[in-house]
Amino acid sequence: MSEIKVDTVGPRVDNGTLTIGAAGDTVNIAGTAGTGFPTPTTGIAASAITTGTMATARLGSGTASSSTFLRGDQTYAAAGGNSKLFEGTFGSQTSGTISLSSIGFTPNAAHCIFCPYDTTNATDVDNISMGFAVKTGATSSDMALAYNYYQQSGTSAFDPYPNMLGRLAFGGAAFHELTITAWNSDDCTLTKTVLNTPANVTLKYAIMVTG
Repeated sequence: MSEIKVDTVGPRVDNGTLTIGAAGDTVNIAGTAGTGFPTPTTGIAASAITTGTMATARLGSGTASSSTFLRGDQTYAAAGGNSKLFEGTFGSQTSGTISLSSIGFTPNAAHCIFCPYDTTNATDVDNISMGFAVKTGATSSDMALAYNYYQQSGTSAFDPYPNMLGRLAFGGAAFHELTITAWNSDDCTLTKTVLNTPANVTLKYAIMVTG
C-alpha cells in the first residue's frame, strides 16, 4: 500500500475533469467537512438520505413537539382545531363593544347563538338567532345568520341575513345586532348595535371562537 503526499491534485488541463477511482470502487476521504471539503448546499437528492433522522430545525420554523404539526408553509402550528367558548349577557338597549380576549390562539372564525335571557315573556320564546363569522382581514369578516322573524311579521319563520353574527327582532323595526369588527392574535372585538328602541330585556350570547 502506497501513500502519495502532494499539495494539490488537479486535472491534466484547466477546467478539465478529475476522476478518482472507478465504478464500484469505494473512495474514503478523511478530513473535516468545510476544511478543504466544502459542505454541499445543493444537488443532494432526497433519495440519497437513507439513514438517520432529519433534524426538525431543517424542516421548518417554530417549535416542533408532540402537540404541533408542520404546515404547508413550513411552520409548526398547534395540532388539531383550537376552540374557546365565550358567554355573556347585556341589556337589549345597550350598544358598544365586547372584547373576547385571552383566547390562547389566533382566532379565525366564530359561531354564535343569540337570544333573550328571560323567556318567561311569551313574545321572547323562540326569539333566537344563529350565525357565523369567518375572518377575511384584520377588520373584515364574511358573516351570515338565520333568525326568527316572528316579532316583525307575526309569523314564526327563520329569515337568513348576511353581514351579521347575531340579530334579534323586537317589532316596530327595532333590532339588536352583533358583528365582529376586529380580529387580533389573541382576541376579537364584538360590536353591539341598536336599531330604534328594542324592548328592555336581558340578552345572552354564546360564541364559540375557533382557530
